Amino acid sequence: MPLAPEDLKFAVDDARRRHAAVVDLIAASDRQSLGFLQLYVALAGGAFSGAAAILLPTVGTMPRPLGFGLLGFALPLTVGAVLCMIAVWPSNINLPGRTPNFWIWALRHEAEEVYLAYLDNLQVKEKQNSDLNRKQGRYMLAAKIAGVAAPIAGVLVGTAAILANW
Repeated sequence: MPLAPEDLKFAVDDARRRHAAVVDLIAASDRQSLGFLQLYVALAGGAFSGAAAILLPTVGTMPRPLGFGLLGFALPLTVGAVLCMIAVWPSNINLPGRTPNFWIWALRHEAEEVYLAYLDNLQVKEKQNSDLNRKQGRYMLAAKIAGVAAPIAGVLVGTAAILANW
């Protein structure tokens, strides 16, 4: 039994809300990526500067393993910053709503046909946005892992430098 126009209207509204929610998720992920990017660049910049100040002079007052530890800390943060940049790189996103061309076309067709055309198009566009959201989420997860790995890498590299007597 075909859906009544009221049921189709509900279906279109429900699908539109989900589509808008996915767009909101993408925007929130972009904001989060930019926040991590700022943090990672600031921390990595400071760590690289500290490492250079310790490791480059021929006579230094700071222990060299500390400089290597700072390098070990900075490298995962740099990788994390690159992953954040990839996550926010411009992508093809579909915004909710339809162009005027669709609505002009809709004026010449029956309501059921318009609803079905709307949903068919929305199905493709929602998949496009969901795929983008998943891709963005994978890069953000990797960036977060890099942030967690940074202090661990710093300690491990610093300890290795001590043991190697660098």
